[in-house]
Amino acid sequence: MFNKSRPVHKLNLQKELKNKKDEIVKDILKAKHEAKDYRTQGYNFEVFTKYNDYLYDLFIEKSKKLLNTFTIKDSQLKVWCYFTGLGNHVKDIWHNHTRTSNINSVIYLETIKNYGIKFENGKESWYVEPENFDLLIFPGFLNHLPITSNTQQRISLNLELKCNEKDKDIFGL
Repeated sequence: MFNKSRPVHKLNLQKELKNKKDEIVKDILKAKHEAKDYRTQGYNFEVFTKYNDYLYDLFIEKSKKLLNTFTIKDSQLKVWCYFTGLGNHVKDIWHNHTRTSNINSVIYLETIKNYGIKFENGKESWYVEPENFDLLIFPGFLNHLPITSNTQQRISLNLELKCNEKDKDIFGL
């Protein structure tokens, strides 16, 4: 999938996450319940799980294998959940993570067929259909639009790395 006009890497982490998923989802549901502004934040909230470091270790390991050399600038490694469905009415919006990351990732824990993610780079746009346990790695500047359902549960995690190097150099663009 990765090329210079479509700078998205897609890997499946089922082997690494299969035995941890239920516990991570339990922590997500707890965080969702405790999120004060859950209804006003677009169903996006920070998650604290004993697997936060493990998730970041996987993300960093895969990024180091796929990308050019980078050094992490910001050591505040937060895990955010985007939880939609089950009666939640979420408005999908195009956005990027330019302010918060050079390397962005999404780990899909629960997906819905035909409810993936759209990307846009310049005049080119494309759709990616993730499956459970897929990890997408892409530059922070890349515009994207999660496609969500108001009736079916979809759970993804966002992890970000702020680096000393520029996105385009890290991704070889």
